[in-house]
Parts: sequence; structure tokens; C-alpha cells
Amino acid sequence: MTRSARVTALLEAAVAVVATDGLRGLTHRAVDTKAEVPPGSTSYYFRTRQALLQGIVELIAEQEQDDIDRATLSPGMGDEPMLRQAADLLAGVLAHWLGPARQRTKARLEIRLLATEQPELLHALGPLRERFLQQSRLMLLSMGSPAAEENAQLILAVVEGLTYDGVTRPNPEPPDRAALRRAVETILRAAAPH
Repeated sequence: MTRSARVTALLEAAVAVVATDGLRGLTHRAVDTKAEVPPGSTSYYFRTRQALLQGIVELIAEQEQDDIDRATLSPGMGDEPMLRQAADLLAGVLAHWLGPARQRTKARLEIRLLATEQPELLHALGPLRERFLQQSRLMLLSMGSPAAEENAQLILAVVEGLTYDGVTRPNPEPPDRAALRRAVETILRAAAPH
């Protein structure tokens, strides 16, 4: 989606508000303050709180898909077996979500919980989930998984579990990509035992 730099800055400020103050703290005024813009700026672009939430969801979905699409292998992993490379790619995405993109990840989890009550919020996050599942199925099929459909769901659950665990830890350490890789590799070995 194409949006102006100003709207993107407002949405990024809104993500930061949700990450620090929760969804209860999300107001137009709080976003204006966080973005350091004149009062009323956020409500000019997002007339309602629901429109602001929808904008946040769309931004998060776009950025997380970009993270997945830009995933790269760690140095020295190019000659490793496909399973280890796949684990490393997923670990890299997780390390990013738990490190530099931690606030965005925290906001996504808050919004995911709200979406159980407001399913319209899943409109933008749903395709991201489906794409992740599709990529996982293809990866598992290429590794000879006998139950790629079922195991893709398992991979998603593990990735979401590691994400939730990493975001909710008090005083978090910087993400350890090698430890994340080992965790993901364990589940991939179970999902694709060949």
C-alpha cells in the first residue's frame, strides 16, 4: 500500500503507543504526542479509533511480510543442509521481531488478542498468516515432510510461541539467533524427519 511519509510516521507512532501503553492507551492525542505533531493531526488522517487500528494492522502486516521476504542466511550457513538453512532463516526473522522490531511485535500481539473480539482486524493480518503457512508447507514438502499441511500449522504455532515468549519476558536479553535456530531446527526435524 502506498501512503505518505506523514501517515507512515503517524502509524509508526501509533505502534509505539500500543507497544508501551497497550490498546487502552491508543488515542489520537497519544499518537499526536508520540509523533510530535500538532494536536488533531492523527484524527485528520484517521477519523475514528477503528480507522487508526486498521491502519496500524495494515502497516504491521506489510512490514512483517517484508521481514519474511528479506530474510537472509547467517554467514557460513550457505553450505549447510536445507533443514538447517530453513531453521536459520526463520531464526533470523524471529531475532529481528524480538530485537529491532520488538515494539511492532508487541503491538501485533496486542492487536491479535483484540481481533478475537473484532474479526475485521484480521483482514490485513490473515493474508500474512496464510502466506507464512503456504511458505512453510512448500518448505516442508521440499524436505520430504509426510504431513506438510499439519506440520506447517505446528511451525506457525512454535514461531508464535517463541515470539510471545520473547516479547513477554521481563528485562529481555538481545535475541540469540543461534538459540532460536536450534529451537526451530528441533521442530523442523520432527516435522520433516527425512
